[in-house]
Amino acid sequence: MTESRKPGVASTMSRWLKVLAFGTAVGLMACSSPAEKAESYYKHGEAYLQKGDLVKASLEFKNALQLNRNMAKSWMGLADIAERQADWPRMYALLNKVVELDPKNLGAEVKLGRLLLAAGQYDKAMAASKAALALDKDDLSAQALRAAILFKLDDKKGAVEQADAVLAKDPNNVDALVVLASERLVDGDPAKAVDYLDRGLKVNDRNVALQLIKIQALDKMSDSASAEAVYKKLIEYYPNEPAFVHALAGVFSEQNRPAGRGAPAPAPACGSLLPATCSPPAITKRWKCSSPATAAWRPPLPTRSRHFLPIRKPAANWPAFLPWNGFFACRTFPPCS
Repeated sequence: MTESRKPGVASTMSRWLKVLAFGTAVGLMACSSPAEKAESYYKHGEAYLQKGDLVKASLEFKNALQLNRNMAKSWMGLADIAERQADWPRMYALLNKVVELDPKNLGAEVKLGRLLLAAGQYDKAMAASKAALALDKDDLSAQALRAAILFKLDDKKGAVEQADAVLAKDPNNVDALVVLASERLVDGDPAKAVDYLDRGLKVNDRNVALQLIKIQALDKMSDSASAEAVYKKLIEYYPNEPAFVHALAGVFSEQNRPAGRGAPAPAPACGSLLPATCSPPAITKRWKCSSPATAAWRPPLPTRSRHFLPIRKPAANWPAFLPWNGFFACRTFPPCS
């Protein structure tokens, strides 16, 4: 009889131990200070962010901020979420909050500089770059940002020297490779541009920006077969992004090639790829966008023979040098009528 009761006794004791452990945990939480609770919420937010659960991560960061409005790293967590969602105005506002609370936050300064660079505010971008380098002159992300700014300021020599310095320490730095590839493209050396881009793509073949810039270089080399292969790769990686399908269909249309079985549908008429909020590219002054976010980050005016493909959502690993603006000029089409 005694032996037959042992499993039941063990089970009962196990349940009591679990209850005791739960009660202890609740008691510890009840005794935690607001700062400790805020830190716990922040750590949970970081864990969710790493898993890609942006909704839960945002909730945890906001819970932390309810307890401590001055927790800069929780504001930074929300900025990271805005970046992943391509909400650039919100990201900009959040980063400013981070820098206000933590002037020594190098990562926030670098990201602010990148956003300002993308917005064409080169003086402010340079100021952010200097602030970041003042915090850590050896930081490669800050150095790569400076290279990108110099390139935009038409200091090609300085941009190349800075990008080369970054690559000497980090041969696979995407930001520096994009700067060097862009410089070669502008200087009429698309083959060398492709070499730089391929170095980055060896590290991450799914990098959309590198692939799209590579298509531009291949276009200049009149290598339509390789450009077509890049489009097909992008379609394979991102099957839910119609812009790549339409672009490849445009290639077939230009070459008067039949679509064939399993090929993308014929390319829509010029302008029909644009979002409903934007007017066609045939206008002469600027793109008119009703969406505040789009208006804040509209692309530069294309020429009448250049078509901007709308890519509706950020893909993985979009490089920081080229903040997402919803569009990318990646093929030349016949002029809009």
